[in-house]
Amino acid sequence: MVLNKVGIRPKLISLFLLVSLIPMIVVSALALVRAQAALFETAYNNLGAIHEIKRYQIETYFRDCQNDVGVLAEAIVAMRAGALDAVDEESEGPPRCLTSIISCTSYGD
Repeated sequence: MVLNKVGIRPKLISLFLLVSLIPMIVVSALALVRAQAALFETAYNNLGAIHEIKRYQIETYFRDCQNDVGVLAEAIVAMRAGALDAVDEESEGPPRCLTSIISCTSYGD
């Protein structure tokens, strides 16, 4: 065999390298798995926090929209009431604009 012709020094160097590399590879693999799990957990927690922030923002937005619709509805009611009052005032006599025009011009004088 080829190993019989190789000296003891290269065999020992190869054996020591093999013995030192195997634990280093195992430790590296374990560190990789743990780091990956930690990163996944951190990302998941961050997504949960973002979820809560966005949920609050959306709820606030719709609450504000609902309040705005309420204000607009009240404004419409007030405008209708004002318009009805104005129509009632105008129906009692000639419109104010016509009265002022008639008083400023002299027809038949």
